[in-house]
Amino acid sequence: MLLLKVPERPGGGTSSETSLNPLGYRIIGKTTSYYIKVEAGVTTDITLDNVSVTSNSGSKNCMDVSHANVTITLVGNNMLSCGVQNYGALVKEGMDKTELIIQCEHAGEKGHQCDKDTCGSLEAKGTKMHTTAIGNIIANRTVKEESGFSNLTIKGGIVNAQAGEHNCAIGAACGSYANGGTDTKQYAENSRIEGGIITAKGGTLCAGIGGGKVTPVDGIYITGGTVYASGGKYSPGIGSGGAETTESEWEKTPEGFNVSNIVISGGSTLVKAVGDKNTSMPGIGCGKYGTKTPGTATNICAVPDSGYQGYIQDGTSENRV
Repeated sequence: MLLLKVPERPGGGTSSETSLNPLGYRIIGKTTSYYIKVEAGVTTDITLDNVSVTSNSGSKNCMDVSHANVTITLVGNNMLSCGVQNYGALVKEGMDKTELIIQCEHAGEKGHQCDKDTCGSLEAKGTKMHTTAIGNIIANRTVKEESGFSNLTIKGGIVNAQAGEHNCAIGAACGSYANGGTDTKQYAENSRIEGGIITAKGGTLCAGIGGGKVTPVDGIYITGGTVYASGGKYSPGIGSGGAETTESEWEKTPEGFNVSNIVISGGSTLVKAVGDKNTSMPGIGCGKYGTKTPGTATNICAVPDSGYQGYIQDGTSENRV
């Protein structure tokens, strides 16, 4: 079933529902007391229409779509803000085959290019240490089925994601691999951006898009849209997260810094990836362990299609050309 813990109103859902609405759900309004939860195994469409969900207490996320197939359509200005340590704003846990799609109302229209005047927006933010913007959460990273992050597609919309300290903005949470337990070792897999205007700012020791602290990445595919990604200390804008030199345990986990299959291609695409300037990080690549780069980068490339017009910036300064 679908569980939408929001105040009851036409077009919404309540905890008393026993069957799914085949037309999906439209959620409106603001709350600091309720949250949105899609139950595991559900396939549904959700329209966020000028929604504001703030979670600053208890053990709760703003919106949780873990182990469900969910398409979120953005209308108006939406905000998911989590200030609960180890939890998150828009949460999708685990590396199963379920998918999360984020789009604007114009997704699928031929030739559509998102802009702030015509497309809905989502601000997803973590405001405390270890809070997730979009991805899995630290609270469950020791449980293999709940750890790691996979199968996100952004087709459109204005998406601004900023994580709390020690977390990436879009991707796998800090320590999903290295702190996940002896049998866990999960990571970020198969994130796709096909359109929209995406801004992702990672926290300390974490990438903007990809991995949190010492968390590998396999598969970030950008085929359209405008992407701005910046990393925190020892971290790239797009890639895996880094670690402090004072934490000697990371020397035993070099694969935790690995990055593979970051591919930029498609039509009109602008990608600006900025690594942390103070620690001399690249815009795209592996996080560092202090001055060391123990990870391996494989298949990081730009492969333009016919008629491709794009701009890719990979560096430490947003003003670099």
